[in-house]
Amino acid sequence: MPKIIRNVIQCNHCGDVIESVNVHDYVTCSCGACSVDGGRDYIRRSYKTSPEADYIDLSEYADSASCALPEDGKQAIKASNKKQAISDNSKRQTIKVSDSRNMFAEYVLQHGASTTAEMAEFSGLSPQRTRAILSKMVDDGIIIAEGSNKTRKHRLQ
Repeated sequence: MPKIIRNVIQCNHCGDVIESVNVHDYVTCSCGACSVDGGRDYIRRSYKTSPEADYIDLSEYADSASCALPEDGKQAIKASNKKQAISDNSKRQTIKVSDSRNMFAEYVLQHGASTTAEMAEFSGLSPQRTRAILSKMVDDGIIIAEGSNKTRKHRLQ
């Protein structure tokens, strides 16, 4: 199966170009005629009339082979990816978990004890993903978590 580089479509009705960058990143165009889902893990499309009438597939694949979706619009490709999506000024990009860990350690070094919300806002990751990475960093002895859930702050070991 070809590796997905970009999971993108263009709506034939409103002209929006929409992209799914994460595994459960379900994105719908502004007129609601079509949607894209799956990020770089799988391809899933939703449409109102038919694929041909509602969107143009602009997805990119590593081996540059085209991928046709079944007529029912169900999942056609599955691939693996160990990157997490982050948001930066409405332009999404991907970073590796190891890069996130380094970024959080650097943030705590510069700003002192910090909350999960502060680090999530800084990184662009969701609070849930930030919490998971910070929990692993605590388990690995890189940082220390102090306080109860609502007042918890993280600082370097």
